[in-house]
Amino acid sequence: MAAAPPAPPAQVEDATLRSLMHGLLPAWTVPAAADWIMHRRTRIQDNAGTRESLIHLLMMAEVGVPAGLVLLREVDPRSSRRSCWGSSPTRPPPCG
Repeated sequence: MAAAPPAPPAQVEDATLRSLMHGLLPAWTVPAAADWIMHRRTRIQDNAGTRESLIHLLMMAEVGVPAGLVLLREVDPRSSRRSCWGSSPTRPPPCG
């Protein structure tokens, strides 16, 4: 049995955009709401310190670093096995 041909790039891009906008972003509201509720219950304004700030900075970096890389690099699912940093000297790197 032959493998199905790969989807055209426009379909892949559209599916990725839909899953991010209608899946990931709405799903983020659940942990955000839980965080807000827990902060209300523990009266964060009276007991927050450096540890809480560092946890939130770590969470922002967890999202910010990949988002920054997406903005700086071209995302191409067809070249996922090749690396921008590990290219061979005989062929140019796949990203800008």
